[in-house]
Amino acid sequence: MSVATMTSRGQVTIPVDIRRELGLEPGTRLDFVPQSGDTVVLRVRRPSLSDWYGRLGCPGSRPGGDGATPTPASPSSAQSLQPPDPDAALGRALAADDERVRRTYREATA
Repeated sequence: MSVATMTSRGQVTIPVDIRRELGLEPGTRLDFVPQSGDTVVLRVRRPSLSDWYGRLGCPGSRPGGDGATPTPASPSSAQSLQPPDPDAALGRALAADDERVRRTYREATA
């Protein structure tokens, strides 16, 4: 059993054996769920696709831009009324990163 002490500022350091077992790294989000009596359950909050929404830029943003400024769309365009699809944006970013890794590997092994 691991023990931790709360500081005067309300901070608790999670023991290293628990961090390793749960795969916790700096920035990991945790949920504290009160149970009956003096028990609290600590749950690791795993990121979902909705957590990535907006981090990859706006679909239709200007090439070479900051990814946050969408290109103007015509008012008659039905597509401009649709919300951006975070799954598609994440898929494109992962595919581009995968291609970059493959290209780097091919260059290193050539």
